[in-house]
Amino acid sequence: MTGNKSSVTLKWLRYLIQGAFLLFIVQLVVKHSLFPEDVFVPSAEAYCPLGGIETLYRFLSTGGKTIPHTHLSNLVVLIALLATVLIAKTAFCGWICPFGTIQEWLRNMGKKLNIAPNGSLYKKLGRWDKYLPLLKYVILGWLLAGTAITGQMVFRDYDPYASLLKIAELEMNAGFIILVIVLIVSLVLERPWCRYFCPLGAVVSILGKLSIINIKRDAGTCSECSICSKNCPAGIDVARADKISSDRCFSCLTCLEKCPRPGALDLYLGGTATAKHLKEEIPHARQ
Repeated sequence: MTGNKSSVTLKWLRYLIQGAFLLFIVQLVVKHSLFPEDVFVPSAEAYCPLGGIETLYRFLSTGGKTIPHTHLSNLVVLIALLATVLIAKTAFCGWICPFGTIQEWLRNMGKKLNIAPNGSLYKKLGRWDKYLPLLKYVILGWLLAGTAITGQMVFRDYDPYASLLKIAELEMNAGFIILVIVLIVSLVLERPWCRYFCPLGAVVSILGKLSIINIKRDAGTCSECSICSKNCPAGIDVARADKISSDRCFSCLTCLEKCPRPGALDLYLGGTATAKHLKEEIPHARQ
């Protein structure tokens, strides 16, 4: 995929997909709130892949049973997520996840209001911004161990997304308080929950290293103008990376859209081939 026009097309396609998935979850939440006893109206939680991770151990160890508040649909969605990650890395986070979409749109609103412009808050966080992302791996470990030992969703009461899905119940618990904090902070910081705390994001980050589609930089074409780095919502120094492997990347493709030099940044299919290698191998193969 080359050229800014293609990048812009993908950007608007991403917005469309984000909106469609968000609308799907919203209508589920509304229907379930209005008709909580209707068995034909599933809870939006039934479509959360995190529930699949939480119930996976019990499902395998008991021959098919799931923990409370989870369903077989959670496992199906989890399988779909894992397949997506292996193909397109963090596309789930940046294109599908409704909670990620809400955080991103709030940050876009914050930018329009000129709140913490140009990632200035990242610089103020300094070293903390480097180590805080490790928390999502700690939370993932606690979630897996706690759920396996107790047979209960130990993380559910602290999960802001679960609280968002139950917003009509107005349940004042830790998850609701965290939700309010995340939404407020999202005005000044890009996807704070995804960046630092999301256990599902930890899984995506680990498996994403095996993805067959990646963003790569052709050093021979790149002028190192740093326009991509300046415009990256996640604060990644794209201009100095050969391959965008940071777990902060959520596949928004802004770097491709803003890059003024066609071919300097591109999407590549394959985990090892680079633009340079392709340019060398193709002419050689024709001889």
